[in-house]
Amino acid sequence: MSLRGTAAIFAYLPQLSFDPQGDLPTPGTIQMWLLRLGLDAIERPKEHAEDWAWLVDHTVQIGKTKCLLIVGIRLSKWRQLGGELAHHDLEVIALEPVEHSDGATVSRQLQEAARKTGAPRMIGSDIKKGVVAFQQQYPHVSSCYDIAHKVALLLKKTLEGDARWAEFTRQCGLAKARLQQTHLAHLIPPSPQPKARYMNADRQVDWGRRVLGLLNRHEAGSMDAAGSSDTTDDSLADAQAAGVSPDDLQEKLDWVRSFAESLGRWSKLMDIAASSRHHVRRRGYHADAAEQLRGELSQHRGDELGDNLIDQVCAFVSEQSASAKPGERLLGSTEILESLIGTGKRLEGQQSKGGFTKMVLSMAAATIVPTIENLSTALGRTSTKHVFQWVQTYLPRSLQSQRRAALKPVS
Repeated sequence: MSLRGTAAIFAYLPQLSFDPQGDLPTPGTIQMWLLRLGLDAIERPKEHAEDWAWLVDHTVQIGKTKCLLIVGIRLSKWRQLGGELAHHDLEVIALEPVEHSDGATVSRQLQEAARKTGAPRMIGSDIKKGVVAFQQQYPHVSSCYDIAHKVALLLKKTLEGDARWAEFTRQCGLAKARLQQTHLAHLIPPSPQPKARYMNADRQVDWGRRVLGLLNRHEAGSMDAAGSSDTTDDSLADAQAAGVSPDDLQEKLDWVRSFAESLGRWSKLMDIAASSRHHVRRRGYHADAAEQLRGELSQHRGDELGDNLIDQVCAFVSEQSASAKPGERLLGSTEILESLIGTGKRLEGQQSKGGFTKMVLSMAAATIVPTIENLSTALGRTSTKHVFQWVQTYLPRSLQSQRRAALKPVS
């Protein structure tokens, strides 16, 4: 919820009040609690161990500041969890905004993080220069690439080599322009993402297959209605309920029929991609990973495009798994880190559009398991003064304060 919405809950539920005078926490008070929790998540002592897995990435906003986020989990704990990770499974090792970030800076940040946990067993990141420099000092550290990003790159190569895909995406763009100001706006195809569009290509393929289903149901319903006046066909009722007339559908979306065969092939590619991501996300990179994945994907064989994608994905998994020790599993997905960054931006709300502010600490707060014991310990250990000291160190001047100083009111 928003900070104001959270504060309003106390007014509607007076039994939650913990102040005998009846004073209720303000949005500012709740915000500071959140920031104290986030800072404590960063600064609380971490276990020193040899099986840490770090996930590392930059998050950027408007302005030149970048924020390096390092989260981690011990591989032994991940094996015990036996599945996909949640935010609460992570430890925040470091969160540091900097105005200049290069390989040397990232390497320095990783070395400082190593003093907290010991050098990790592996790092999952696409920040190459800093990680390579760090590995020169700690050669036993493996670097693993995210399966979702690799699959997206392989999909990009496969689909961009298919002329039909280029034509399909072009037609989707035209369809959006034709439909968005009409009563058929609910049938607009999904827009490709400006970044990482091939991580979301399945949305366009799924839309095309659903439209084909609507076209087929509509056609079947119309034929049944024409052949039997005393029979009401469910498919015709479905089409009518969707607010689509035969002429409208024919005029605006009949072009999708010409891609029926291609959509079937592309759908298999999306199934291969989804299965690969799911498999590695849960089981990681290990000695038998490629063979196990190949067996799981065998059900999707039978098409040249799909077969080639399976072979490329399995070759990549085999390459990444080569650094795993016997009996060891290394993390193969950084998606939980990207999810945590997205959560932080949601908590920042509109502030995320104006550069980094102290609310960046809320990202770290999302990793705390909200038990009474955890909250009491964190708030008792980290004060408001500690938050202001951190902000003064890493965020001395926000874009908002610079804007106010530069663009003063004209008298």
